[in-house]
Amino acid sequence: MKQKAWSLLDANHPDEALQAFRECIDLEPNNTHHLIEYAVALYKLQKLDESLAVLDDILSRDPHHILALNNKARILIDRGKPTDALALYRTILNLDPKHIRTWIKAAQLMASLERFDKADGCIQEALAVSPTDPELWRERAIIARNAQKLEDALQFIQNALDQKTTDFDSLREKANILAALKRFPQAVDAY
Repeated sequence: MKQKAWSLLDANHPDEALQAFRECIDLEPNNTHHLIEYAVALYKLQKLDESLAVLDDILSRDPHHILALNNKARILIDRGKPTDALALYRTILNLDPKHIRTWIKAAQLMASLERFDKADGCIQEALAVSPTDPELWRERAIIARNAQKLEDALQFIQNALDQKTTDFDSLREKANILAALKRFPQAVDAY
């Protein structure tokens, strides 16, 4: 039934998709996964109030549900409430300090607020958990580039490429950094 719901959503049949999600929930009302997926579908349809209501319902029963907290934070960001979203990220990280995806999301949010030192601190926390993760090094490079710390950015992206030499996103970021450094021939080579 859930697969049918997602297929209907992908085929641009939102009413039928939401009905299929509700049928899943009716069949297993205590299955939180059904509720999360229903909230995500509502979010994709830009029904933010309804999505938030579903997530709040989950959190009223389990205030430590990490996926519900993460999804609620996403809605709060979309609504221009970054401080509230950061509070939810802190809650998640207090529950699970090794939750790398949340460290990344918190870092990206801090960077969007141009709080680059805080963003870098989030990535450093994640790197303490997973020091060889190329995505973390790439995120750190992006933050450094946006903070105009270009030589640091170049070192961080090299760390990412040392872990995974063929990573397209890291190669593209290296080219972006080299272009920002006005090393255009090297940037072209990286592209």
